[in-house]
Amino acid sequence: MALDYNPDKERHVDHKYIVINATKTPKKYIEAGGKKLKFSKEGFLSVKDPAIANEIRQEYGRDVTVSRVRNPGQHERGIHNYFFAMPKGLPWKKYDELGRVKE
Repeated sequence: MALDYNPDKERHVDHKYIVINATKTPKKYIEAGGKKLKFSKEGFLSVKDPAIANEIRQEYGRDVTVSRVRNPGQHERGIHNYFFAMPKGLPWKKYDELGRVKE
């Protein structure tokens, strides 16, 4: 079991693993899971598989930092489609051509 596993609060949320280059000389890629994983310009990459993240931890040791972060779904990121409708007007009021209430 991983040390950062919290079954009470984070079981229902997807996670991803951020791998950060921790050496002075930047690496261009690392090899894990039979693939070459390339670092971005900022010096990190993300992995979704916990087995690959654990393999990177064991193979590269202190050369990289592997951190688990929450990967929230679309409903948790605040991406919602809202529709705000304007009422056409109240039947007992009088309106001008711009939709303003006549006094």
